[in-house]
Amino acid sequence: MREPDPAGAAAAPPASPAAPRWSDPAWLDTLRAHGDPVGDACARAMAAEADAREAAGLRPANVTRGVLARLRENDLRLPTDAPAPLRDFFDATYRWCPSCGGPELPAWVDRGRIIRGQKAFMERSVPALLVLLCKSLPEGYAAPSMAIVLNMSGDLRARPYHRLMGTLQLLLEVTEPYSFERSGIALVAGQEMRLLHAGVRTNVAPRVLGADGLARFTARYGTPINQEDMIGTIVGFSLLVVEGLATLGLPLDERTAEDYYYVWKVFAHLMGVRVPGLPEDADHMPPTLADARAFYAAYRRHYVGPTAPTGDFRAAALAANPDGVALADAHVTMLGRFIAGREARAGVSGDDGTDATGLVGGALESAGEHAARRYVHLLTGDAACARIGLAPPSGWHLLGELLAALPRWWERVWDHADPEVHVAASEWLFGRLVHDTFRRGVRYPLPTSVDDLHALSMHG
Repeated sequence: MREPDPAGAAAAPPASPAAPRWSDPAWLDTLRAHGDPVGDACARAMAAEADAREAAGLRPANVTRGVLARLRENDLRLPTDAPAPLRDFFDATYRWCPSCGGPELPAWVDRGRIIRGQKAFMERSVPALLVLLCKSLPEGYAAPSMAIVLNMSGDLRARPYHRLMGTLQLLLEVTEPYSFERSGIALVAGQEMRLLHAGVRTNVAPRVLGADGLARFTARYGTPINQEDMIGTIVGFSLLVVEGLATLGLPLDERTAEDYYYVWKVFAHLMGVRVPGLPEDADHMPPTLADARAFYAAYRRHYVGPTAPTGDFRAAALAANPDGVALADAHVTMLGRFIAGREARAGVSGDDGTDATGLVGGALESAGEHAARRYVHLLTGDAACARIGLAPPSGWHLLGELLAALPRWWERVWDHADPEVHVAASEWLFGRLVHDTFRRGVRYPLPTSVDDLHALSMHG
């Protein structure tokens, strides 16, 4: 079964050549009216079932979480007793190959490019993760349309480390070599993210913002988690990682960088990024890194706040984007604790990690946060930091130079290891971090209420 065209697709402008399309703000603005009609229909139906259970006095359980957990454990096949809305969703979006007994990718996908891109990430996994944490994620907080949604439940501020571990699991599932092959976990991860976004867009946002608040949000920013914002997120995980590695003195060659970008381009398709009117288009994302750069230059029109750390820039940033500043503060604090080794121990013990008593503990945390701020500033620059209220780090200039050089030193040692060791070590490290926090890993639900997001933050 093929996905239907999104509602209202006839109103979308005709496709133009790739580069003009992806750098045209007027055309990109049309994407902000569109979410994911197929996923949203499923989310609405599942919320109606949850409301009916609650009205009947039954315990409201997130059925989707259990179904998706069984999907992962049962050869990636949707259980036959899954609710009808989920069966309809998977029938429309999850291609199944009867002859090989597994999910399959669209016919246009180049499997060789995916595997090359995945191996390229694994060979630079540690500095690439550093870029993701200190550039990709904080830069995105400068867009209020993203920050408001991310901050909707309050859990991202309260438990940023838990959110980081969820992101790390997704990163591993997308970049682990062969994860897109038949019976590969990346295809399930794409469906999970698609349902998570649909639930937030359709069920959580209206309840948290209220009818009037949602109307104001939509009038100003477009549909929550709209097509352009989803593309912006994927570009953050791909283009910005490529650019950040170059900033660290570890540039990827042109072909390798394009292959890494291609991995995320295919994943975007799996998680529901669809240009209105072009649901099967292989160019549903900017087709090349050059087009992604053109897109990101246009996407920055959504970033608000001061662009220089002068005067009372933090007050200006708070006034323009209070959610983004709050998220950035929590994120940098979490990174500092993580660098100091305190956040990881809190995740293992179940503690929320807020106690920083003791001379040694406080000193380690202070040094870790200073290092985190150094890396964020190095990788994003003055303008990006000012937008989210982060002052440039002062003092310790020698430390700044050492931190900037550290990734290059690491890679000189790392390059002596066999590439297969890179993959195995990265898989072990990422997997260990995730499972030390969430014993069974993260199971993304289709949220029917904000309580489902709280449960995700607490328990995975």
